[in-house]
Amino acid sequence: MTTRFTVADIMAHIIRTVPPTHAVAELAAEMARFGFEGYPVVDPESGRLLGLVTRRQVDRALRHGLGDWPVARVMDAGAHCVRPDDPADRVLEVMAQSGWGQIPVCDASGRVVGIVTRTDLVYLQRLQAGAARQAEMARRLETSLPPGLIGLLRLVSREAAALHLPLYVVGGVVRDLLLGVKNWDVDLVVEGNATALARRLAQRYGGHVRTHRDFGTAKWFLPEAGLPVKGEGLPRTLDLVTARTEYYTEPAALPTVAASSITQDLRRRDFTLNTLAIRLDGDHWGELLDLFNGEADLKAGLIRVLHALSFVEDPTRILRAVRFEQRFGFRLEARTEALLREGRAWLPRVSGPRIAHELWLILGEAAPERALARLASLEVLPYLASGLSFSDRTARRFQRLRRALAEHAPPAPVPHLYLALWWYDASRADIHRWAAHFQLERDVRRLLDDVLTLQARRDTLLAPDTRPSEFVRAVEKRSPAALFVLAVAEDHPRLWERYRAYVQTWQHVRPTVDGHYLREVLKLPPGPLYGRLLKRLREAWLDGEVRTPEEEQVLLRRLLDDMT
Repeated sequence: MTTRFTVADIMAHIIRTVPPTHAVAELAAEMARFGFEGYPVVDPESGRLLGLVTRRQVDRALRHGLGDWPVARVMDAGAHCVRPDDPADRVLEVMAQSGWGQIPVCDASGRVVGIVTRTDLVYLQRLQAGAARQAEMARRLETSLPPGLIGLLRLVSREAAALHLPLYVVGGVVRDLLLGVKNWDVDLVVEGNATALARRLAQRYGGHVRTHRDFGTAKWFLPEAGLPVKGEGLPRTLDLVTARTEYYTEPAALPTVAASSITQDLRRRDFTLNTLAIRLDGDHWGELLDLFNGEADLKAGLIRVLHALSFVEDPTRILRAVRFEQRFGFRLEARTEALLREGRAWLPRVSGPRIAHELWLILGEAAPERALARLASLEVLPYLASGLSFSDRTARRFQRLRRALAEHAPPAPVPHLYLALWWYDASRADIHRWAAHFQLERDVRRLLDDVLTLQARRDTLLAPDTRPSEFVRAVEKRSPAALFVLAVAEDHPRLWERYRAYVQTWQHVRPTVDGHYLREVLKLPPGPLYGRLLKRLREAWLDGEVRTPEEEQVLLRRLLDDMT
């Protein structure tokens, strides 16, 4: 084993310790939640190591009915530990001497500051492989990300190194870096105190910080001036997250999180292709961390979950798996697809808004029909909402929408247009039921209702003898986006012609006279007559009955004679 790496490079910087008086049963519950195999037992006053208690010892004590015993009575006593600056292979020596499977890391005063497990030693080979590619990954970072963003990451890297905090860019940006896909959405994970790093950045360079204590997250709002970084891609804010682990109290529930190591943070993620990380702090800039063969799955084009209960604990991963599969042209790994099919049954336990969030992400993809068709083939959609489906006809409408958007500015957010087309053939009752279940926002519900209204007037809107004024009267109280959806869905040349005429001209047509003219010039008393006159004049302009202000005056006099 190489001595290139020190204990500090492989240890978990945030650990969970217990005092010697901690009850065995309470520790057993904590071990079950977080999955840790061993806890250092430390003196609560000095922080010095007293021993190590393992899951095996706890389980044995519970079998004997000793759950109320303090852990001091079941632990392995001793102060076997290593120092952060020891070479990494020193851990193997201490493991062999002590028989412990987890070795605490102590500072010069004997205070426990970390821990190294057998798993960390296995991962050491991955760290060595990543270090061998450090120059390559650093070059990829600097050629793929814009100069402003790279400059900011360099700045954060220096401050993290000064605080001795390992800093990683994690997940999608690393995945896309290896795929050669543009992605400037950087997620930074700090193994340690992300809030402390964010506050140091604000103190030294300006701006302010917003924190979320429960999740160990901090958002740095960059200063408007004075930052020693310039160039394209400089974000207005930067999110820093403390490395964490999580557990689920029940299937499909939101997780409970706790600070942990980068290893545990990557282990909690959804798919292997999203577990890739690049270390950034100090001399580690560019070290690739690939603990779960994520790069191999990228090269093989596979979507693979990390563990068998992944879709049970978070069924929304089913939608993400398919979204990534279709975005990249990958395929679900065979075992992952089998687990996905088993996990469908848990989807009804997920709240409507959480499902809606994933659906909006799908509808924001370049070709969302691919993912929706795949979800339909996997028989997932009925588990999201009763009666939900996706057809080839709808897929063709999606494709027509993209062609139409090449010629027309989108009259609403594009995912909203896709949703309206997806549900175009559904009944009013189903649409209202789905909108309520997913708790759609008011503007989306209005678009869906407007489309339903215009569908009921389809014959009038398409009839060859419909006058412009009749068309305007049928659509003007509905959003232009709804009319656009109708035009895409029906794909009739006459409707497209009228849509263009409406948005470009008809909706803006007004008579030259107004209420002021009727009152001040013609001395008409205010009343319902105003509305009838102006409406009739507008219709005349729309239908070509009048083409000049003079012709309008003639018609106005005739109308006054008729109406009075």
